[in-house]
This record gives sequence, structure tokens and C-alpha cells, in this order.
Amino acid sequence: MRLSCSLRTIGPMGLLVSMALRNLVRHRRRTMLTMLSIAVGLAVLLWLQCLIAGRNENMISTITSTYTGHLQVADHEYRKSHLTSKTFVPIENAALTPFTGRYETAQRIHLPALASSGEDSVPLMLEGIEPENEAKITRLKSSLTRGEYLTEGDYTDCANKEIYVGESLAAILKVDLGQKLVILAQANDGTLGNELLRVKGIFSTGSPDFDKSFAFTHKSCVQSIGALQGIHELVIGLDSSRLEGEMTAALTTGLPVNLRVTTWREAMPAVATMIRYNDASFKMITVVLFSVIALGVINTLLMSVFERLKEFGVMIALGTRPFQLQSLVLLECFFVAIFSSALGTVFGSIAVFYHRQVGFDLTPFLGEQTGAGGFSFDLIIHPIFELVPFLKLVGIIVALIMCAGLVPAFRASRLDPVEVMRS
Repeated sequence: MRLSCSLRTIGPMGLLVSMALRNLVRHRRRTMLTMLSIAVGLAVLLWLQCLIAGRNENMISTITSTYTGHLQVADHEYRKSHLTSKTFVPIENAALTPFTGRYETAQRIHLPALASSGEDSVPLMLEGIEPENEAKITRLKSSLTRGEYLTEGDYTDCANKEIYVGESLAAILKVDLGQKLVILAQANDGTLGNELLRVKGIFSTGSPDFDKSFAFTHKSCVQSIGALQGIHELVIGLDSSRLEGEMTAALTTGLPVNLRVTTWREAMPAVATMIRYNDASFKMITVVLFSVIALGVINTLLMSVFERLKEFGVMIALGTRPFQLQSLVLLECFFVAIFSSALGTVFGSIAVFYHRQVGFDLTPFLGEQTGAGGFSFDLIIHPIFELVPFLKLVGIIVALIMCAGLVPAFRASRLDPVEVMRS
């Protein structure tokens, strides 16, 4: 009488939950090993996901803060031909008003030139910039190693004849602070433009290729040397690369038809390819680990069903429906999935938190230096935790374990009680 009241109080579903938990506890060692293997796999995926996110963000931050910015606005003909004559009148910030986030803009002029110190000559890209605005977008100013940054202010007709060069370029040309460089370039009017510029500062971005290929001076100086009007590029810096889509949409509605918006991906396709490769590698590893986890769960649950054949036969003989047996096995899978996910989240979070503090050194795996497109990337990676991708990962793990449980659940529901009792 007491038992029937208890069953009536619990209900069919409550009874199945109680039996599922009892079955898991009954084989503690096997249950713990199964959950531990799933938890370790999930922890590795969580840690690797955050590590790759940190690696990608580090690469994006490096190239956007060194030179490219997040977005660039230029004449579409200049993008195709790179002719110095394809300039445009700087757009007003009113064109950016549809974008509600924080941003910075800087104007640039690109002029292929020849720099000579008297002893040596080197071809380079002479960049005409606004020193104050450029420092808000890139780390050009903070990369100063000797001397001073370009004098901030708007100088017309190249009144302030100074140049900012990289360590590699200074070494090749054998120049130091205060010494002068002769700049020669083909002007837009067909003449040979030239100017004598004094080395105001020397910088190092950590990329020798970049440091020897670019030199910076005031926008007015490049306009004077190249006989140019307008600018070649408007660079836009954002707080995060995730805002690129919103800013691009805002710009597209307000720009003249001859101007085009590009992102750092178009400016640095080699880096964009590396990031896609990182994401593809993570997906491949995820598929492999998921496959191993699914096979392990199927094997464990099939073994559990095989060990309980007589028990299931008795339950069917006493009136338990096949659907209820399926529910029992799936409930066991569900509890294994939930407990394993919680345990894996704890393990993965500990690893992520630790490496966020101290960083993860990639030097033993990639060597002393790695880079693309002339940029060198930091090999000490700090993982970045992203909630939505993490929740997707946990959801996939739970769904995968539940799907893996369908095989043993179907096997249990198809048992013949007479055959089971005889065996």
C-alpha cells in the first residue's frame, strides 16, 4: 500500500528519472569514466575555441593597429590601378552619422618614391598622413624608438620638412636622427618631384619588412612632391572588428558613387586566409573529437543495455511500454550529457582563466616568429571567452550524446521478453 502511494505520488516520469539516476549510480566507475572522457573533450574544445579566438583577434589587432585600420574608403579606380592621380576630396564626418558607435578617421596619400641618403637609394612607399589623427588609429606613434614623432598640426606647402622612418630603412640608408633624405617621385603633372626631408624620428613595429618599405611625413609634403590634390584613402578605426558590418552599411548609404569601402580583409588577404585556416582547423578538430565522444557513448550504453537484458525483459513482461524503455535510456544519456557538460565547463574555464592571466606561448609550436603580409604576430596568446560560440558547443555536445543514445534506446525497446528470459 505504501509503495503504491509512493509510485502514485512520483508519477511515471518521476519514476523513470529515479530509475535512470539509480542505474548511473549503480555502475559508478563506468559512469565516471564516461563522463570524465566527455568532460575532458569538451574542456579541450572550449579552451581551444577561446585560444583560436584570441589568436585571431591578436592578428586582426596587429594589422589594424599597425597600418590598415578596420575600414578604408578610396576611389574604386585607385583600388584597381593604384594610379596616384585617382584621388578624391575628403568626405565629411556627416557621411558617417548613421553609425552610432565610436570611430576615428585619418586621411592618407600614397606615393611610390625613391629615398636617397647620398650613399644608398631605396624604393619605398611615402605615406602622407595627419600625425595627430593617425596616432588615434594605429600604433605608429607608440612604435617610436628614437627621436620624436612627426609634429602634430596642419602644415601647408610642406612647411615642416620632416620624415618618420623605420629602423630597417634607417639601417639600409645609413641615416640617423637629424640627417636628411632626398625624396624623388613621379609627380602627377609629369615632372619629377623632389624634396629634402630631415629624419625626425625612427620607429620599429616589429616587422622588418614593413619598417623598410614605408616612410611617413605630413600630408602636405606628399601633395607638394606629387603635385596632388585630395587624398587616396580615408582610414577608419573602430573599437572592435565586430562593428565592421554596421559601419560598412552606414558608409554605403552616404558615400559618393565613385568611392568604395573595403575592410582589412581586402587590404591583407594573406592574414584573412590565415584566420579562415585557424577556424577551419578548429572545426576539423571538433568533428574528430565529437566522433570519438559519440562512439564512446554508444559503446558504453550498448554495454549497459546488454548487461540489463534480463532486467528489461522483466520490465516489459510486467507491462512497461517500449516508449518508456526508450525514455529510460535517453534520460540516462541526458543526465550523462548535463553532468559531463558542467564538469567540462569547469575544467575548460579553469584552463581559459589561467592562460588569460599568463598567456599561452606558441613558440614551441611555431618557432621564434610568425607572420603574413609583412606583419609579425605575437606568439603569446591570451584566450578570449565568447559566450554564444561556447553555448553552441555545449548544445552540440548534449544533442550529440542524445543522438548517440538513440541506438541503445532503440535496441532496448525491441527486446522480446520471452527470448530474454530464456537466455
